[in-house]
Amino acid sequence: LLNRTLAGAFARWAEAAAEAQRHRVVVERVLLRMTRRVAVAAFNTWRGKAGDARRGRALLARCAVRFARRTIAAAFARWLESGGETRQQQEVAMKAFARIMNRSLAGALRAWVERWRESKRL
Repeated sequence: LLNRTLAGAFARWAEAAAEAQRHRVVVERVLLRMTRRVAVAAFNTWRGKAGDARRGRALLARCAVRFARRTIAAAFARWLESGGETRQQQEVAMKAFARIMNRSLAGALRAWVERWRESKRL
């Protein structure tokens, strides 16, 4: 009778211990999920702000380029009105202005022409 009572008590204790272990695992998972959720939310907030900042910098750069081009074009137009008497002078000036505005494109074209000439020599 004593052994049966002890065995029953031990079985209930073992069951309660196993249940407590299952609860512990569930609580750990919930806490981990909550921690990850907070970390993911913080990361997503940072990523959004970083993207906004990057887009803002790009927009400012484009605005600065447009402003500079507009200023140059206005000055060039005033110069044409005051100083470019003949149609030929205007055409030469327009070509020079286009070359200045597309300097990198012209440089790339010159480099390509030079490579093409070298390949023809070989």
